[in-house]
Amino acid sequence: MSDTNAILFVDDDEFVLEMYALKFKQAGFNLEFARDGKEALTKIAPGKYQLIISDMIMPHTNGFDLIEELDRLGITKTTPVLVLTNLGEEEGKEKCMAHGATDYMLKAYSTPTEIVEKVKQIISSHS
Repeated sequence: MSDTNAILFVDDDEFVLEMYALKFKQAGFNLEFARDGKEALTKIAPGKYQLIISDMIMPHTNGFDLIEELDRLGITKTTPVLVLTNLGEEEGKEKCMAHGATDYMLKAYSTPTEIVEKVKQIISSHS
């Protein structure tokens, strides 16, 4: 069963993690972190999180590989995945969506408040 309001945020940028930690805490969410896809895979289990947010460009296991693995494991069928990246290529977005990502947003064009609102929308539509 998912922890109440638990979200896994996967990103290797400490500044990004700290900024979103504050915003999500203010919104009442419990944010857990992984610094790359490899670390994320050690934390993810079916039903453990309400939502997973992942960057694309990270060391060890990047976001594309993470989403492919989540799809292979069936996690994307029960847990929404929001891609939050600066990669704006349509091909990358299509690849993520084909492997079960729920949505794809560009960091450069989205404020932390907008991201929190998008997360609320996604979670409420998957409840």
